[in-house]
Amino acid sequence: MAKHQGTYVLRLTGDVRLTLSSSLEQCFDGMLANPEFSSVIVDVRSAECIDSTTLGLLAKLSLLVQARYDEVPSIVSTNPDITKILVSMGFKDQIFIILTELPDATEALPTEVPEQPCSAEQTQARVLEAHKVLMNLNESNSQQFKDLVAALEQANSSD
Repeated sequence: MAKHQGTYVLRLTGDVRLTLSSSLEQCFDGMLANPEFSSVIVDVRSAECIDSTTLGLLAKLSLLVQARYDEVPSIVSTNPDITKILVSMGFKDQIFIILTELPDATEALPTEVPEQPCSAEQTQARVLEAHKVLMNLNESNSQQFKDLVAALEQANSSD
């Protein structure tokens, strides 16, 4: 992660899965709490895979940024498979502006976001919330994730 004059760049690398959800949410909270925050760019060029929980968290971040700052964030994807997933989830234009390259000034990202521990209950709550966000993006997502959300809600109510 890096920031410059209120613009944050968050680079996701490797296999990005729900195990990072606590770290991502803490990072998002810190960004949005910064009074100098003006925009965010998510760089997924080095990501090999992004699971649906992470996609839901990214959508949540975008919706928060749009609500507070009236700006659609950017996401940089050069992997056709990941770009296809972003588009199929309804990210194109309304959730993120999808770019194919990152401006040169953001290449050096000096700060690695530390991994945050997360209980099973917290992880389950994040997975549920992330998938509800995805479901609200479009009907296709709603159909795709309705059974998972129902199962997670049932598991929560039986605890």
